[in-house]
Amino acid sequence: MLIEKTNYEPHLNIELLTGAFIENKFKNICAQTICDAYANENLIIEYLKYRMALDSQTFTDVTFTIDLPFVQDYIEYIKKVSITCEDIPVITYVYNTLLREPGDRELWPDDKASLILDKIQCFFDINEDKLANELIEVISEIYYNTLW
Repeated sequence: MLIEKTNYEPHLNIELLTGAFIENKFKNICAQTICDAYANENLIIEYLKYRMALDSQTFTDVTFTIDLPFVQDYIEYIKKVSITCEDIPVITYVYNTLLREPGDRELWPDDKASLILDKIQCFFDINEDKLANELIEVISEIYYNTLW
């Protein structure tokens, strides 16, 4: 129906394309905001210290490298423990305006962000493996530059 209509009214085609372009840009902003939240140097250092306290032997091994399982564990840890809605304001705005179910309370800056990150991942199809692969380099650099 929509395609038939745009054949007769070409200006609608432009409106549809413009809307799709803006939506895609917005989704990219949201995805980048999530990546930026995880790549926060303070959060990474906090997590590395936490892991060192748990298993200092692993970190004293000269061959220790930041790998995919380590970074995936970091993502889960940060999601549950450290990121607040203040760290990801764009995503918080999306949740409060688009994703919040009727009856759900609005999120505040000091709320833990695990709920919002889970919802956003479902809504925007955030690929955690891709995110983890991008974070490997960031965490490795911080690990070797800051802690050693």
